[in-house]
Amino acid sequence: KAKIYFQKAKSIFENEEDELGVMTISNLIENVEAEINGERKCLTQAVEVGLELKKFQLFTKEFGADDNTTIEAGVQLALAMWKDYRTIEAERLLTKLIARSRRVHGEGHDCTIFAISAMQRVHERKVFLKTNGEINVDEVYRVVRYTADGEKCLVQGPVPKVVFDPRINRSDPSYEGAERTFEVERANVVTSRGTPVVCTGLQKATHLNGKIGDRREFDEDIGRYTIHFEDE
Repeated sequence: KAKIYFQKAKSIFENEEDELGVMTISNLIENVEAEINGERKCLTQAVEVGLELKKFQLFTKEFGADDNTTIEAGVQLALAMWKDYRTIEAERLLTKLIARSRRVHGEGHDCTIFAISAMQRVHERKVFLKTNGEINVDEVYRVVRYTADGEKCLVQGPVPKVVFDPRINRSDPSYEGAERTFEVERANVVTSRGTPVVCTGLQKATHLNGKIGDRREFDEDIGRYTIHFEDE
């Protein structure tokens, strides 16, 4: 019955040329079909980015780039990119959205606060720590800064496992919970996926030295990272 109702709703949205309605209902129909077939549909992050991009483009067309609804849709797109380990793209988009929201709506407007809070979250650099040579993937830490000419790292954590809400006041002491700040050897720090890095000291691919990319995979056996560059 749910599928029938959704299909009728889709026809209505199509007749009214409501692109966002069609997109939303189509996704609901896919979910229902998956349930009927005994499957569990789970959107990949890449698909989620695609859906958020369509929404952002549609809102830009319908309401204009300066509308607060469009700006908030852009923030949601940036967060989807961040979850897909496309941190550099996410930060670039949020920088533009924050500047636009401040100019049009002001510093204290909800959508400006939303965008700034999202940027603070995306801009955090997360790492895992090694204990006795093994990476502890159950605990994540924030990087405060590197010390001793990069040989050591000051970290804070472990980060609480909570659902992210950009509107949460992260400066509230009660939010930090049992986090602690301490220094560890750089060799015992493993950056998380999506972390922006600058390539240095490469001997076989010297043309990449100085380039910025997002960290993707990590080969623990040889201690090497796979880096994604936007133009590749």
